[in-house]
Amino acid sequence: MADVKVFEGKENDITIKIDWDLCTGDSECVDVCPTDVYALNEEGKAEATKVDECIDCYACEDICPEKAIFHSSWSE
Repeated sequence: MADVKVFEGKENDITIKIDWDLCTGDSECVDVCPTDVYALNEEGKAEATKVDECIDCYACEDICPEKAIFHSSWSE
């Protein structure tokens, strides 16, 4: 069973899921996000800490080399 973390917006209806089994913590999602939605936690895994700042640009999904990020308004 995959270790998928779910991050939901409180002010918008966006949900971002990150498969921590796939996430290698290379921080490309952190670097590419124009609104600083992502951060790496102490384990080196990506977290969507500011989902309400998300602007639906999908840069995070596009850049993730492991395809560990799933954006609710883009992929299911």
